[in-house]
Amino acid sequence: MNNSAMKKVDSIKRLHKLLGEVQTNVDDYEKAGLYNDIASLYAEQAKYEQSLRYYKESLVLRQKIKDRSGEAKTINNISQIYKTFGDYDTSLKYLKQSLAIQQAIRDMQGEGTTLNNISQIYDARGDYETALEYLKRSLAIRQEIGDRQGEGTTLNNISQIYDARGDYETALGYLKRSLSIRQEIGDKAGEGATFNNLSAVYHARGDYETALEYLKQSLEIQQEIGNKSGEGATLNNISQIYIARGDYETALEYLKRSLAIRQEIGDKAGEGATLNNLSEVYNERGDYDTALRYLEESLSIKKEIGDVSGLCSTLFNIGHIHAENEDLQQAFQAWLTAYQIAKSKNIIQALNALKKLAKQLNLPGGIDGWDKLLKQVEKDS
Repeated sequence: MNNSAMKKVDSIKRLHKLLGEVQTNVDDYEKAGLYNDIASLYAEQAKYEQSLRYYKESLVLRQKIKDRSGEAKTINNISQIYKTFGDYDTSLKYLKQSLAIQQAIRDMQGEGTTLNNISQIYDARGDYETALEYLKRSLAIRQEIGDRQGEGTTLNNISQIYDARGDYETALGYLKRSLSIRQEIGDKAGEGATFNNLSAVYHARGDYETALEYLKQSLEIQQEIGNKSGEGATLNNISQIYIARGDYETALEYLKRSLAIRQEIGDKAGEGATLNNLSEVYNERGDYDTALRYLEESLSIKKEIGDVSGLCSTLFNIGHIHAENEDLQQAFQAWLTAYQIAKSKNIIQALNALKKLAKQLNLPGGIDGWDKLLKQVEKDS
């Protein structure tokens, strides 16, 4: 256990001791704060069930004493636990409750935070237009009130929308602005996240050396501060560099470490992504049965949590496995399902991949060829 993690365990013990000693003497306002602090520490250690329990205890007290600002913050915190679980509907419900309170009491800092968090639900669902609308509203508020940490976060998140659309230059511009702010104010967790996202842009450009440098900097920070979620994501991303280089043994080592962490902390979205990537390694080795098994596990998770962008990616890969096994009927079924989802949600990356695939398959009309094929299948069925 590193020093950071040990400090967090000690902090939880101290808070429990304090709560036990003064519980009968403190007022509800102070008690609500203690519950919230304990919940936050549990969340930092990825003990989300315990965290949720204490956040809800805090919420009951904040509502009882009519602490509207504290109520909104606690509801926001609860939403993030459900987001981690992959329960986006429940998370969004809590976020909208929080936003309504913050707008009513004119809590601009809280409003900026909640708008940012709402954007991440739409981003996860592949609804980039709606996500960007919320992010721009969040950025305007955070810049207006001088919330530098919040500004760094929102700039980072805006970059991810442009990255998903394939606009890497714009994404890079937002990331560099985010990194500058986060380093300036000493936001280590934010710095690690931005390094991770910078690596993704260079990876997409084929500059694997620069991408790996950023990822190693990110991993060092995630481990230093005890951020298990960030560590799992970074290990997964490092594996992608080695896959791109054809070093499947090293990639597999990083993916197994990533999967173990993500399963341990209950990161369903992350688990689905890593399972998808594990399948890629086995596919490259020619072990199609194992590859397909990992993809089906990933598909099940992504359906469960409503990750439509990830769903398209996994269906796309399932189609390739079936095609390599010369089962073209199953392959086209998977690709057509991916097309339906990508078109309905305007998932640009998936649509671009399907456009390239149509060309490889000599499907007439490019991306429109999928639409024609889908109508033909529906007519024949």
